[in-house]
Amino acid sequence: MKMSAETPDAAESRAGIHATVIGTSLEPEFSFLNTYLNQTGDFKSPAKAATAVKTAVEEEKSGATARSMPPG
Repeated sequence: MKMSAETPDAAESRAGIHATVIGTSLEPEFSFLNTYLNQTGDFKSPAKAATAVKTAVEEEKSGATARSMPPG
């Protein structure tokens, strides 16, 4: 029995959902993105926002954000 390959649409959906779940797990304050995803089925918008959150968290952990901010 041959299994069919994942379609590009399915791969994009899965990647968007994954990005949303990972991003909101890093910053629970953004859990509303999961709610939005679940209620609308739109995975592109929350994935984009969650990716930005994930990037900001990673930068903060690495100290990149702290160095770029003015003292005070």
